[in-house]
Amino acid sequence: MRFQQIGYITAGIVGIAVAMCIAEVSISDASRAGKSCYKVTTSTATYYYDKTGGGFVSIVDKAGNDWISWQNASNVEYRGIPNLVHYSAGQGYFHPGNTGQWSCNTTKSGNTIISKSSSKSWECAWTFFDDHAELIVKRDKTDKPKNGATGTYWFLYEGTPGGGVDNSDYWLLSDGSKGAISNKIASSGSDIKGDDWVCYGEGSMNRVLFLIDHQNNSHPDFGEQWRGYFAKFAFGSKDGGDKYLDYDDGKFSIGIFESAEHSRIKAKMNALLGADPTSVRELTVVQPGQRSNRLQRLPCTANLLGRCFAGSRHSSSGGGVLLIRQPDGSLKKCVRY
Repeated sequence: MRFQQIGYITAGIVGIAVAMCIAEVSISDASRAGKSCYKVTTSTATYYYDKTGGGFVSIVDKAGNDWISWQNASNVEYRGIPNLVHYSAGQGYFHPGNTGQWSCNTTKSGNTIISKSSSKSWECAWTFFDDHAELIVKRDKTDKPKNGATGTYWFLYEGTPGGGVDNSDYWLLSDGSKGAISNKIASSGSDIKGDDWVCYGEGSMNRVLFLIDHQNNSHPDFGEQWRGYFAKFAFGSKDGGDKYLDYDDGKFSIGIFESAEHSRIKAKMNALLGADPTSVRELTVVQPGQRSNRLQRLPCTANLLGRCFAGSRHSSSGGGVLLIRQPDGSLKKCVRY
């Protein structure tokens, strides 16, 4: 099934326009690393989601590099996203490769994949867009993970920046701090500096993997290179073992961004965080007499009030219809221009 959407984001003070352009998100069945997966294909990345484990075994960029590289083998079986609920090695929910008591019941609806823990009351809902994936977590307030208070969890990335692990791999924070993955992030048990997002990159590669905690809280965060096998980063942990996240309907985002330049990355993260008041996502513009399956990329900007200012190619009399896709997938007519 394919979903088309077109959107434009004004990138704040750096004065550049970031276009989400026409998005085609397709979800199909596939096998990856010996697991039955949902394969989510977008123009920026291909995601492989383990249906039973309830987590990503792979996120593959346009060049074919796998930024997770989960395998059913010693030490690398820990890799994955979001690895959310952890009790002990091999025991927990929303981790690729987990089965049996720790399995999830996974379904899809439109461009959303929903996994529910086979026991307890945890739930993860991933909604996919052309440029990122958004997670909403519903927690079990009565469940107690390892090294955490009742109802707590973490959001964990364990993977391979740029497709492998070597000395050229690095992390990047919102305040511009940058370091090799062998250097720990927030090793004192503090919250990361600036907004709660982190990127991972590799050498001179002009793309990054980004992770966002939309709550922008004061919980501790932690990153390290784990024994040379993968980069590890956790929102809501001060030592890579304890858990502090306690959000109801916690929201997180991940994706691949085609730049390693901090100013461009920050503009993109601000847009996804909603820091730019002119930003809009999932915007569809239909021209008069134009079929919805013949959408064109239009050089316009938009805001959440529903106004659309057309480029010079469009007449001032206008007549186009501005539609915004709602969370349930329906389209709402906002204005004519």
